[in-house]
Amino acid sequence: AESRRDDASVQMATASSRLGRKTIELNHVSKSWGSWPLFRNFSYIISRGERLGLIGPNGCGKTTLLNLFAGRLDPDQGSREAGITVKIGFFTQDSEPIDPDIRVIEYIREAAEIVLTDDGELSATQMCERFLFPPVLQWTPVRKLSGGERRRLFLLKILMSAPNVLLLDEPTNDLDITTLSILENYLEDFPGAVIVVSHDRYFLDRVVDRILAFEPDCQIRQYEGDFSGYLELKQGQSQLASETTGSKPSITSQRPLTEPAPDSRSPKPLKMKLKLSEKIELETIDARIAELEATCDDLRHRMEAAATDYIQLQALGDELAAATDALDQAMERWVYLNELLEQIEQQRS
Repeated sequence: AESRRDDASVQMATASSRLGRKTIELNHVSKSWGSWPLFRNFSYIISRGERLGLIGPNGCGKTTLLNLFAGRLDPDQGSREAGITVKIGFFTQDSEPIDPDIRVIEYIREAAEIVLTDDGELSATQMCERFLFPPVLQWTPVRKLSGGERRRLFLLKILMSAPNVLLLDEPTNDLDITTLSILENYLEDFPGAVIVVSHDRYFLDRVVDRILAFEPDCQIRQYEGDFSGYLELKQGQSQLASETTGSKPSITSQRPLTEPAPDSRSPKPLKMKLKLSEKIELETIDARIAELEATCDDLRHRMEAAATDYIQLQALGDELAAATDALDQAMERWVYLNELLEQIEQQRS
């Protein structure tokens, strides 16, 4: 996929610590939220240069899994192991507390004065400039920054610490389009491992080449390729399941929406079926997604053309944010409806 802004003026040099042969391993981990199981018996070894996307509906455990990778949470069962050279940078959904009177450059220097890159040394001042904090802004107190600028500053400090495993939790939620463009360019040359939680199809297609999908049976399954490839695969499997009478779909069976009866004397689960509104939505949602994708692409091209017109750029950015939110919601509904259809087909077979 093309970058959000092919003419981005920010040339990136990435800072990363050397990552040894042993990275992070999760061995047969399970985790629940209270009495609600999130995932069971999951094992994974992060490889050097990993580009991994975590996807699934809200509340399924994506952030929890990131925290397990980071060592901030312990699994209910199983174990986590990490190599001694692993250095994690974790862009969480909530920024760390910042002294409102500290200046931008002072905050960044708390991470490092200088970082080493393939292009040589970069000072904190140079890194600030590459992340759109010009010299005049570097001596500004943090309290005078906007919310978006503070999030960009938080991201920059993480990158300035030269991690070799970078965890990003919903970075597209509150980073502006320009910052995302810079981040995408940065990650292209980043030699370490990157694990991303996001609903943004465009960002995932740009950044990851493997998907871990949280599925309704408390299992996390691996798919090679980007998010668009995953959606195409799921769509093809759903169509095959609906066209094949009396045979199970190729996806591993998933947990039914109604739990099975504990014994033969208990009432049988109710038969699931699509509501009329869901049938109509399923028939039209592909066209809706295609329309929203076309709208987002058009807005990105218009933003590129208006790169020097700040007022128009701001207006187009607001339109793109709204269109992207609508696209994210439509794709979440697409996944839900197709998984529901699969379960109905399984119940019939």
